Amino acid sequence: MTRRYSTSQWRINPTLLLLDEPTSGVSTFEKTKVMQLIRDLIKSKGITALVVEHDMDVVYSYSDRIVMLHEGSILAERPPERCNGGSTGGEGLSGS
Repeated sequence: MTRRYSTSQWRINPTLLLLDEPTSGVSTFEKTKVMQLIRDLIKSKGITALVVEHDMDVVYSYSDRIVMLHEGSILAERPPERCNGGSTGGEGLSGS
């Protein structure tokens, strides 16, 4: 069963939203809906979101900034348009 949460039910006003694999286990069609809901939420509420995601299509499509970590160290950090065209596995981030 799919659960949908309405932000109008929130009784708190967070400034940071931490999401771990928010599109894991959903269809490609649902991924778009989930990410659009998250995008609308953070823009309408002025929330910063930190999203951990391994689906690079989602990462490149919805990120303002991408940070690649390995064992707690930052390997690369840049806006998605400075990454090499949506390559997977971090190759697009590791180049200059």
